[in-house]
Formats: sequence, C-alpha cells, structure tokens
Amino acid sequence: MKDKSLQFINESKQDQWIYDGDFEVTKDMVQDGKLIKDKIPDIVNGNFDCDDNQLTSLEGGPKKVGGTFWCNRNKLTNLKGAPEQVGRSFNCNSNQLTSLEGVPEKVAESFVCSYNKLTTLEGGPKEVGKHYRCNNNKLTTLEGSPVKIGESFICDVNKLTNLEGAPVKVVGNFNCRGNQLTSLEGAPKFFNSISVNKELIIEEFFTHSKNYRSNYDKIVGSNNTRVYWEELLKFMIEEKIDLDRVEGWPEGFLNDNVKKSAKGTLKYKL
Repeated sequence: MKDKSLQFINESKQDQWIYDGDFEVTKDMVQDGKLIKDKIPDIVNGNFDCDDNQLTSLEGGPKKVGGTFWCNRNKLTNLKGAPEQVGRSFNCNSNQLTSLEGVPEKVAESFVCSYNKLTTLEGGPKEVGKHYRCNNNKLTTLEGSPVKIGESFICDVNKLTNLEGAPVKVVGNFNCRGNQLTSLEGAPKFFNSISVNKELIIEEFFTHSKNYRSNYDKIVGSNNTRVYWEELLKFMIEEKIDLDRVEGWPEGFLNDNVKKSAKGTLKYKL
C-alpha cells in the first residue's frame, strides 16, 4: 500500500499533474503545517497518504483521489482542501477536528473520523457505501449523518443522550455504546443489530432487538400481555441482564427459582 519501490507514471495534461499510482507525502513536501503545492499532484489515481505530518491544513492537496485518502494523526481542525472526490475510503481519525467541513459528499467505501473533537456530523458525507465510524468524539447529536449506511455505523463513546439524526437505514450493525443515552429516540428504523448500554434503557432496547422484531406479531398481536413479559424475560436472560433492573414485572410473574437461576447461572431457559 505504501511501497515506494513501485514504478509509477506521471503525466501532465492541461496544466494538471496526474499521478498514476499510490502517492505518499514525505516531510520535504510539508512546510509550516501545510502541503507544498508544487510537490503534490492535482490528481492521484491510486491512494493518497499524508498521515503523521503535523498538518494543520489540507490546502494544496489533490482534488481527486482514485483510491483511499489518509490524513490520520495530524493537527487538522477541519477538512478544507480535502479531495472533492475519493474512489474508495476517507480516513481522518486522530486529529483535532471540530468540523467536517471540506469532506467529499460521497464516499464509496468507508468514512472514519474517530478520535477527534467533533460535536456534530454536520458537513460530513451524505453517502457512505460501507462503514461510518465516528466513535470517540464529543458528539451530542447525530444530525448530519447519511440517511443510509451500506454496512456498519459506529458512534460509541460520545456524549449522546438520544439518537436523533441517526441514519434511517444501517445495513449492518449500529453501535452506540459508551454514551449517556436516556432514550433510543431517533434510532434507525432498519438495521441488522443494535448495540447500546442496554442496562440503562432495557425495555426500549428490547423493542429494538432481534427478539422483538422476529416475534413482533406474537408480542403485539396478542391480547395477552404475558407474552410481552415472557419474551422480555427470555431476552434479558440471553443478554445476561439483572432482572432487578426492570421494575413493574407482573405480580407473581418472577418466582424465586426463575429469578435466582437467571441472575446466578444465566442459563435458565423457559
């Protein structure tokens, strides 16, 4: 990926420097935290890597990258000057980003902006084909997220209290552990699985689980509320959640043997 022994072809067309291959920025291409324009191609047909260069700006970088764009572990606070197009993924983790302004509107594969200082995803890409990772920031909202994510959406370890603004559809997993959630309001309507700090909002987590969705007709269609409590109990045993965390169990529903087995061995099956 970063093998400089490969031989690449450089072309100049219509006053543009087109680099046919992978391009890696070295220290002599950077001055005062900025890319030296004359040393950076206008278009890179392969990957572009400017990781670990103490960059404070992406100005002077390529306008188009055919592969993946890396600008990890720099000192960027925004993404102005980033490529307008990337053919694969865009990685900008471990900077000092407070804004996603400047990022391409469409990322064909994965977008990674983890370990920054973001409080919002506004200004970020509108389309992400595979994974979207915005974990370990300071997000208080998911506003600005794409409507659909091709695979997983990871927003663990932020300051979210609800999920307003989350993608409507996540084809893979939706992970939001390590937040301050008091509600799942705004959670995706379509997803493969969801992972949250389930102990905080157990019954709401249950209604977003596979257990609930696969037994929806039985749970909702039945006039017997016992079905709901039975499915919730099964779910809590499978997830190894202390039954005392739910108040309001019907009187007599949890006998001492069920409660002891579920809390102790965690192997009880109805």
